[in-house]
Amino acid sequence: MIPPHLKSSEQKIIQAILFIISNAPQLNKYSLGKILYYIDARHFQTNQATITGKGYLHIERSPLPVGMNEILAKMVSEGKILVKPSIKDGKVQAMVFEALQPPDTRVFSRLEMKTLRTITTVLGRKIDDESRIFPRLYEHYIITDLFTEIDFSKLPSERPPKMDKKRKLIEIGDKIYKILFEGN
Repeated sequence: MIPPHLKSSEQKIIQAILFIISNAPQLNKYSLGKILYYIDARHFQTNQATITGKGYLHIERSPLPVGMNEILAKMVSEGKILVKPSIKDGKVQAMVFEALQPPDTRVFSRLEMKTLRTITTVLGRKIDDESRIFPRLYEHYIITDLFTEIDFSKLPSERPPKMDKKRKLIEIGDKIYKILFEGN
């Protein structure tokens, strides 16, 4: 048996997609792409590597992994997922995915699984809250030019600001600012 850390990035993205779709039903391609982006970006911030091994393009509605359409088409043809219409008030709202088999989570390390579970749980039902939940990661993909690859090496730090009250300094990310206090 191949150790989990030696599994290919294609296997990991397929299993990540199955995991997300199984735990957050009724996702369309763009919502799925956003969750994958936040999983990889968050993991990259702490480990300097993405889980899926994929780069991401800033598309009009969402960041999407490079080759996403081909991966989804392969998964449909292999019977791993089903694409079906989401109908509301008699109208098709979107095409959504349904997992036809459970994910094989053995391809992920414990840390990767923790990231997958956390992000999927947080964003799976509230994808529209992405800018509030992950403001720096959201801003990072939004400021990337359309149809350009998002550079993970320039991701902002998620460290909270540190304040030195004695010297009246605050550190935000890699920058230090002097604070001027005004009395009432």
